[in-house]
Parts: sequence; structure tokens; C-alpha cells
Amino acid sequence: MMAAPLFTVESTCGCENEEAFDPEAEFGREKAAKNDDAGISTGLCDARVWSLWQHDTSLSARISSFEAEFGQGPLESIRGFLLARWRRNVCRIFRRFLVGAHPRWHLRPRLISFSSELLRDLEARRDCLSRTAGASWWDWEQGSRLFFWRWPAESRVWARDGHPVYHQAHLLPNYRTCQPPEHNPEVREQVAKKLSKFRDRGYMERGAVKSLTPYFTVPKGDGDVRVVFDGTRSGLNDSLWAPPFVLPTISSLLRAVEPGTWMSDIDIGEMFYNFSLDPALQECCGVDLCPYYPQVTSWERWTRCVMGIKSSPHGCTKMEMLGEELAKGDSSVASNPFAFQSIRLNLPGSPDYSLALPWVSKVCSTGRIAADVKTYVDDKRVTGTLLAVCNQATRRASSMLTYLGIQDACRKRVLASQRAGAWAGSICHSDADQVTVRVTPDKWTKAKLQVQALLHLATTTNQFDYKELESIRGFLIYVVRTYPAFNPFLKGLHLMLDSWRPGR
Repeated sequence: MMAAPLFTVESTCGCENEEAFDPEAEFGREKAAKNDDAGISTGLCDARVWSLWQHDTSLSARISSFEAEFGQGPLESIRGFLLARWRRNVCRIFRRFLVGAHPRWHLRPRLISFSSELLRDLEARRDCLSRTAGASWWDWEQGSRLFFWRWPAESRVWARDGHPVYHQAHLLPNYRTCQPPEHNPEVREQVAKKLSKFRDRGYMERGAVKSLTPYFTVPKGDGDVRVVFDGTRSGLNDSLWAPPFVLPTISSLLRAVEPGTWMSDIDIGEMFYNFSLDPALQECCGVDLCPYYPQVTSWERWTRCVMGIKSSPHGCTKMEMLGEELAKGDSSVASNPFAFQSIRLNLPGSPDYSLALPWVSKVCSTGRIAADVKTYVDDKRVTGTLLAVCNQATRRASSMLTYLGIQDACRKRVLASQRAGAWAGSICHSDADQVTVRVTPDKWTKAKLQVQALLHLATTTNQFDYKELESIRGFLIYVVRTYPAFNPFLKGLHLMLDSWRPGR
């Protein structure tokens, strides 16, 4: 009764249904950003389990009998048991950590003087366990906090207290302008819902506030909004310094892709809010909730990294990359899906140079490109030579996220396919014995319209608005990531925008 429709879903998830045209099957998922409230595709996960018994004709009857007797399906019962076991293991492993780090921690406080490190560990542990107790199999319903004792020793304090932020204390702001509400009732309701989620999950708390951080909304996904906190307007970003760092592009992904490669997506839930905010900055990250909660009479402040603060992308991405290295594990272990044997250099000018291969790639024992994972902020793209290898690599990467206390957003999971959707602004397909890269149709149309508008102005008034031209250049640079051959044609825009400088 349950198995039949689930197998149907499983058979069509690989884009093999040709009865009707599906834009996502043809061009890939157009938007990498997914809605925060997207539903969880539990049926797809169940289908992969039941597929092991797909030739058992009595399976449906036995599942129905189990549901009638116990009031829930067998997989729900198993998940409940494993969830309880996971919670117990979290407590047990933390106890082992305390015994090693603080041998006398269990003695009464009057017999020993508790160190500040022990007190911080115990306080963070209490928060971690409360969130673990409120988590379900599919979601961190009470929010998350990094299981700092599972991180390497050199980054354990960062995982517990937050990555330290370089700042000038004398330049910290004193911004106290009240927050104006959103004019659109629908957007106002969405903002109130998101702020409630932050408060319920303990990402905001009451405490001393020296400066507020204003916030605004930007569209996200289909019909959703993202709340952005503006540290520049409050003056907070002027007192902070964060080192530059490089994000992967579609070129980074192509080092791990060849014809026939399978690709899947993992999304990190509540990306920035997984990581604690440096306590030195929390007083300057206040939030005015009065426009959305009239009953609130005091300001609250952030305890987690928040989008819009200069230091957040660097600190969160750095910690996430450390987690990714742990997920990849030892590359020499044969059972590791990310294992590889050698690095292949396919450089221009080499006698055996091939246009069909990337310049640098990791090669496994079969001679094909090894499984890998690339992360663009909170979107992970996992690759594998075969469907089974891609699934194994995806499971290992997502399991390590949970092991470290980082949220794996199951509701945003995209199954393995050779026609993967958008990632880092581009769509990559590896079927039909070739690798193709493209942008989504709407971005391509927008780029053509912008070029046509520039040509029209050049042949008529020849006068360009600086801000508009700067915006057009920014979008075309985004498109050039996918089509690097267009890059030389942007030189005219660069020269025009800088023509006001001396000596031009």
C-alpha cells in the first residue's frame, strides 16, 4: 500500500519521465536558494529504504499490518529508536571529553575551584543538550549549537565561543535609531515569523545593548524573504576587520566533473546562525523588536553570527570549511568515498593535454575523477563517478555536519542526478557524454536586455547613469563566471566607470 507510490517517485527523480516537458529537468533547478519552509520529502528517503525489498510482494501487507498494530510505520519506529540512541551518545561522548579535559569536574564545587574554562564548557554543554533533546529526526526544531568537544583541539574554543573578530573597541558604535516596520502586510508577517523563530531558538537573548543593528528584507526563493541586518548603517562594520577569502566558482566544480559524473546538493540550515558570535560584539548587535512585538519592552541582542556583519562570512565559512575537511577524512582509506590515489595535471602545452579534462583533478583507483564536495557558502555540491558513490559521499558529508552540530537541512536536499540544478549561479550537466555549463534562461534574457540597452544608449545619447552602469557591470560579471569568453568585452565597462579618475 505504501511501497507502490514511493517506487514511482524514486523512478522519476532521475529526470527520466519524458511524457511532459519539465523546465527543471531541461535546464536544472533555476534557483540555488530554497525556501526555509520547504516541505521535507520523507517519501524519497523511505523509497530508498524500501527499494531493497521491491521484489517482495508481501511487503505492502506487512507494512499495513504494522501500522494498524502500532499506529505508525516501521521506519518511523526505527527512527524514534535511533534518535533516542543519538541523544544518549551525545551525552556519553561529552562526559568522556570532560573526564579528559577536566579530571576533577565531578567533585563538589566547595571541594575544588571551578576554572572559567570548565564553567564555559558546562554552560555550552547545557545549551547543546537542550537543543539535542528538542531535535527531531528531520530538523533541529529548537535550533542548534556546535558540539564543540567533537571539533579538533585547535578550533574547539572557536566552536564553543565563536570565532574571534578583529575589531577596534574605541570605534564600536552607539546606534539607537528605532526600527521602522515593513509597509507590505505580507512581508511584515514573514519578518515577524522569522524573528519569532530566532527568539524561540535562542539566537537572540535579553542583555545589555549598547548599539542597535537595523534590518531589512530581500527576496529569497519563491515567495520567501531573507532578513538582512545592516551593520554598515549602524557603523559596526567600520570598526571590524575581516581578511579576504576566496569562494568557489563553477570552475572549481568543473575540476571534479567529467561526462557521466553524478551530482547532489546538501544545504546547511540556518547557515550563519549555527555559529556563535564573539561575546565582545554581542552588546553592539542589539535588535529592536517593537515594530513586530508591541508587548516587548526591552531590546534584545544577537548571540549568533548574523548576515550583514562584516566578520560573519569569513568566520562562518572558515568553520564550515574545517568541518568539510573532517567530512572528507583520510583520502588513503579505500572505504572512504572521497578517497583518491593521485593528482592529475592536464596543463596546456603538455604532450598529452586534453581539452576534455580539467587542468587539475583528483583521480581514484578506477582512473576516473574521484568523489568530491564543493561548498558555496551554505550550498554543498557533492560529486561521484557513480550514483552509488555519489550517494555514499553525500551521506558521509551530511552525517559529519550532524556529528559536529551543524544543521543539515533535509527539506532542501536534492537527489543525485547528472542534470543538476543551479549552484553558485550556474547550471552544470554531465549527461550525453559531455559536460555543459549554462546560466538559467531568465538570467540569460536579463543579460541580453542589458546589453541591448547599453547599445541603444551608445547609438543615441551616449550618456550613461553611473549607478545603473555599475549595477549592469555587476550582473554581467556574475554571468561571465559561467561564460569566461565574455570577459574581454567587459573591459569597456571597466574603463568607462573609471574614466573620472586622474590620468585617464
